[in-house]
Amino acid sequence: MLLQLMLFYFGLPQLIPGYGDMAFSTQVLITGIIGMSFNSSAYSAELIRSGIESIDKGQWEAALSLGLSRRKTMTLIILPQAFKRIIPPMVSEFITLIKDSSLLSSFGAVELLMGAKTIGAKYYSYIIPLCMAGLIYLLMTSVVSFISRKIERKLNEND
Repeated sequence: MLLQLMLFYFGLPQLIPGYGDMAFSTQVLITGIIGMSFNSSAYSAELIRSGIESIDKGQWEAALSLGLSRRKTMTLIILPQAFKRIIPPMVSEFITLIKDSSLLSSFGAVELLMGAKTIGAKYYSYIIPLCMAGLIYLLMTSVVSFISRKIERKLNEND
């Protein structure tokens, strides 16, 4: 992820005229959005593909034998089953994305980790600000995990 962010941070000014003339904070923000989006979308696309392919081929055959079109088979039978299977890895990818946002501090973006380091430098004490940042990351990821478990339980009630 860090390599991809560096590629966008140092590569975009060479590819897009005027990009290097932007304000520093805007440049870092755009780099973060583009770099993290590319990385996460690649993982997410692979998770969705594998979720769809994990559905038994007999499901396709049964739907087609009932006269359903490929489109209806996909939307009514395959995708609902695949969706239930890809929730846990997608939540894991989202949690990873939350934690990877700290890599933007490498480029001077003021996010949670950079804020903790700045406060630590101001008061000459890093342990409390960094522990607080860790607790905030833990809280964010715990909330996402909690919501995910609720959704999974709700979907499993219908089985």
